[in-house]
Amino acid sequence: MFSRARILLAGSRRAKAAQAHFTELGPDDPEVIGAFPHIPDAMLRTARVSWRALAAMMRPQGRRMVARQIARAGLPHLDIPLEGLPSAFDGYKIAFLSDIHAGPYLGSEILKPLFQRVSAEKPDLVVLGGDLVNYDADEAAEVAHSLKYLHAKDGILSVPGNHDHYSGDLRRIIKYLEHGGAQTLLNDATSVVRGREHVNFLGVDDGGAGRFDLARARSRARDSKINILLSHTPDALPLAARAKIDLMLSGHTHGGQIRAPRIRPISTHTKGRYVDGFYRSDRTLAFVGRGVGVVCIPMRAFCPPHAPILVLRRAT
Repeated sequence: MFSRARILLAGSRRAKAAQAHFTELGPDDPEVIGAFPHIPDAMLRTARVSWRALAAMMRPQGRRMVARQIARAGLPHLDIPLEGLPSAFDGYKIAFLSDIHAGPYLGSEILKPLFQRVSAEKPDLVVLGGDLVNYDADEAAEVAHSLKYLHAKDGILSVPGNHDHYSGDLRRIIKYLEHGGAQTLLNDATSVVRGREHVNFLGVDDGGAGRFDLARARSRARDSKINILLSHTPDALPLAARAKIDLMLSGHTHGGQIRAPRIRPISTHTKGRYVDGFYRSDRTLAFVGRGVGVVCIPMRAFCPPHAPILVLRRAT
């Protein structure tokens, strides 16, 4: 009995010692580990084989279906009020494009007209919200080739998604984006400056398939009145609130992709059951986009693709 008590006490001490070495909101933080859904490797390998076989069979008709859906994709202008937003950024426009899923169903010939439509809205910044590809890193070439039709005053920022990791070569995808003129924020931060004022944009790795490290991204950011987090997975919202982020932009859910009126989608691949639209945790506001492309089957139901133009406004 005494021996068992000593073992339990020693285990408790080791756990506390390990806890002391956790980086707050880093990949080893228990709250981060528990925040995101994880797919077992065996299940992922089986799904990859099945989805590739299905895509090969449905490729021609699937490409036509997705092309029609994206040709009708909405570009809604959505005002986002933020307390403390510097006056120089009142009216700042962010074009948010997530979940492109370039591959069997979507290529550069489909992206080109969409990117031209987005550019015509004259955004200040474009954000690519992750999942550029389905399962092959070279599918990112379709996106990179089309980026020459996507223009914004302050450039293009990107963060990785789970499918970008499933490709097995995230670095290759990042290189494609660099050649296309997009900057990837991999647990990193950058600032946009207007005169003497600036806003921070922090980008984190995918929480489910990558190494989400908000602590590192936060440490790389300048002091700012406004911090905007780019996280592919919306389950990061409670963590963003804990880090006092002002606004978080996410995708990942496809809005459910297949839905029915007044019924919640069967799956959103999140623990928090985020679907699409606006959510709040404490003072942190989050926007979850439905995205552009599709995964597995080339269709959407009651959940059309969109590329929203998010307009920052000074809260009154």
